This record gives sequence, structure tokens and C-alpha cells, in this order.
Amino acid sequence: MDAVRQCVETLHKHDIGIHGMFVVDSNDDPDAAGRIVDYAIAVDMDTIQVLSITPFPGTRAFEENKDRIIHTQWAKYDGMHVVVKPNKCSAHTMQQAIVVEMKRFYSLKRAFAAYRKNRGWRVKYRFGGNYLIRRWITENAEYMDNLKTGSFASS
Repeated sequence: MDAVRQCVETLHKHDIGIHGMFVVDSNDDPDAAGRIVDYAIAVDMDTIQVLSITPFPGTRAFEENKDRIIHTQWAKYDGMHVVVKPNKCSAHTMQQAIVVEMKRFYSLKRAFAAYRKNRGWRVKYRFGGNYLIRRWITENAEYMDNLKTGSFASS
């Protein structure tokens, strides 16, 4: 059994919830988000975030990705928005993959099935995750279009 799975099981035995945070790197392919969600489901994480690499000026990540930065709309530098063109796909394809996989993790079916003894709260969190990802999609339709067309207002 891998160490993460063992840790999750141990924490769950003590009624402690697990929130997994994962970063898709600019060298990943779009299937990385799916592999992350598969893993999070397999080890029974309660909640997760799948984020995109977000390089800030002055960091090593910025230096490594500076030639592929899409824009400098700093309000979008939150991990939820792809701001670096990945090496193996378009930024739009990566953003779509992240959204699709977050929707899968927080699907209504999975929310209804999330109840565990002493962890009923995770049903509420899963429904909350479902709501938040749907809201993100609505609020970021223009961003998705900009990723698709490559047209961002000057930064």
C-alpha cells in the first residue's frame, strides 16, 4: 500500500478529512488531470483541487516558464486559470481537462455517494464543490474563449 493511501486511511479512522491539492505542470499532458482525479478517488480523498502551475515573478517557476506565459492578468494567477502554455497541448485543452476532471470528482452522483460514518460533512462539501465548479465555468466563459482564440487584452 502506498504511503498516501495509508495516511488517508489512518486519518479517516480518526475522523479527519483530507483535502488534496494537486498541480498540473506545464510539462504535463491533458490526461494528467484525469490521472490525478483517478488517484484521489482511489485513495478516498474527501475533497480536492486540481490547479495549474502559476508562476509568479521572482520564482524559479516564472524563470522556467517565462517564454510560455499567456498573459499577466494578475487576478487570474490563482491556480484555477491556466496562465502558461503547456508543452504538450494548448492552454485551452489543459484548462478544459482540469474543469472536466473537477466536474467528475464533484459530480452529483459522487456527492450523493460520499456519506461515511462520522464524515457526513463530506456530502455537503462535495455538493459545494459541484456548485463551485459549475459557477467557475459560468463566470469564466470569456476566459475559456480567450484561451481558445488566444486573444487576451493587453496586460
